Amino acid sequence: MASLTSGFAASSAPYDARRLPSAATTKSDYDLYVKVHEQFLSITQSSSFSSPANLSYTIGPVSSAMVQKGEDLGGNPCGLPKVAQTWKYTFYLPQGGWALVAEWKDVADDVVVQSIIEALQDSIDGLSRDWDLRLDCQFMNHGGPTQKILQSYGDANFD
Repeated sequence: MASLTSGFAASSAPYDARRLPSAATTKSDYDLYVKVHEQFLSITQSSSFSSPANLSYTIGPVSSAMVQKGEDLGGNPCGLPKVAQTWKYTFYLPQGGWALVAEWKDVADDVVVQSIIEALQDSIDGLSRDWDLRLDCQFMNHGGPTQKILQSYGDANFD
């Protein structure tokens, strides 16, 4: 157990990190992944921080079978369509998805990090909308403070 704990500690920020979440969902699409990665590189390479910072992402698919299983068990509380999809968040989720992680130390970098997260979010939202790949759901556990997460679950899930 101690070696596992040490391994996790070694992979985290060596400082009291500040974090900023964001969430999005798209249909699964290789070309979108490539284009977002190009945008990620462009945005991060043109950014500078006054202190140590980390911005990274991972992607992973969520199958339509998950939505079907939810319906079989009595509902679809997030209003997800039955299509292969990719979720994007600022932290990780075991099921997979887009995972943006922004960690930084200095409060002086808050505005820079906010602008980077917004630029990446805008890139994913814009490309996925233009290519008819955008889905409304924004996963609640990883939504940002300016996002309207509950509204993304659809009118059918509000009483």
